[in-house]
Amino acid sequence: MNRALISILIPAYNNTRSLIRALETLAEQTISKQLLIIVSDDHSPCPIYRDEVIAFKSFFFDLKLIRQNVNLGVLSNKEWLFNQVNTDFFAFMEHDDWLIRNDFYERAINYLKEDQQLCCFYGNAVTEPGWITDENGILSSFVIGTYRWAGEKIECVEHVAKFGYYINQSSLKGIKENLIMQGQDFAYNLSKSNASIPFVSSQSALVFSTFHVRNIGGFGGSYTISLAESRALDIYREEEHFGLLYLLASRFKFKLEETPSITRGWDPKSFSRNFTEHPAKFMKQDCAFYAYYKLAWFISNGFTQNIDKEVIRLLYSFCIRIGLVVQTDASQNFLESYLPAEQEIKEMAQYTINRAKKRFSS
Repeated sequence: MNRALISILIPAYNNTRSLIRALETLAEQTISKQLLIIVSDDHSPCPIYRDEVIAFKSFFFDLKLIRQNVNLGVLSNKEWLFNQVNTDFFAFMEHDDWLIRNDFYERAINYLKEDQQLCCFYGNAVTEPGWITDENGILSSFVIGTYRWAGEKIECVEHVAKFGYYINQSSLKGIKENLIMQGQDFAYNLSKSNASIPFVSSQSALVFSTFHVRNIGGFGGSYTISLAESRALDIYREEEHFGLLYLLASRFKFKLEETPSITRGWDPKSFSRNFTEHPAKFMKQDCAFYAYYKLAWFISNGFTQNIDKEVIRLLYSFCIRIGLVVQTDASQNFLESYLPAEQEIKEMAQYTINRAKKRFSS
């Protein structure tokens, strides 16, 4: 075998213990010998222990561990990882997540191979409660549960677990018997996802066709908030993969998974020495507002070769729900820069701006 089948991209920070847990479950995959594992240590204050990671190399097609010379940040680190991909498929693996089914990647790749219009295997995930805080909100302990699928629900050996989302809920739109979902329906469900209609899955549960992602600009392409824009707006450049999903939804189909294969971990050591130090906590405005606003402009300009006004409408609707918390010269310049040219869509954008501003005006 001269070439790996899928690249598993792992952005890592600080927590070697959680990374080892993830690697242990990757090593148990039915196609582990066809996995290319690339780990990028984002210049952790507590570096990832190289010897412990490289000890897993024999389980895979190959395993590479790179330590960045400077801290790139969440999105830039993932962009760097994506630029290393030379396989037909790729997936990100958050390094504090772990697999609970050993055939996850094999099943995902088989579906993507069968239908060339599928851009993504949208896996299901359960969420670990993560950490326990005391009455003052101070981190007191971290808990890890063991989960198993029991027909219609998740059973947890140690404590109560939460679903990532329910595939079979009647409130979800456009689910076919084979769990294939058209892009517009996928975008609709993603935009409506909330506590009562859960649909957002762990990023670790998503397996992509490299060809389709590169066709729409790649991971972290020009449709995302640039580093210069994030600095001017004082926002944390992080939640890119939702933008990628909306962009893919304007052209392709998705295959959904019914039973969970991933557990989403919540270990604070994985993103900071102290979980209260996460950069986003110091920002006054959610980066998602600007990210979706720019993405709507990107789609409206025909960069996807298919201007889907319904997807654009959903993105603007999401922006209104978030609201424009901080209004500065930088935010005004940003909003004006990304006003669509087509009159109907431009009016949608202007309506969005007015409604978003009113949410936080006093």
